[in-house]
Amino acid sequence: QPPLYKIKKGKQEQYVKDDSQLNAMLLQGAVDKAQLFVNPDAPALGGPGLENLATQFMAVLADIRRLSRRFDSGFLEKMI
Repeated sequence: QPPLYKIKKGKQEQYVKDDSQLNAMLLQGAVDKAQLFVNPDAPALGGPGLENLATQFMAVLADIRRLSRRFDSGFLEKMI
């Protein structure tokens, strides 16, 4: 029966109904105020751009896990 999870941060509580929503909330909390520096000359990537990049990366990893039943996972990771 939903909700499956309760997330508590400080005094604030929030209920989550499924794993995908939980992962999205955890990702959002992880990239909050985080920045990715690719090289010294490029500006740092942060905010929604970093969250979008992390979301796409997680989707690719999920695809690799799904396809690894049929193909070698090492081969699939090298294709990234």
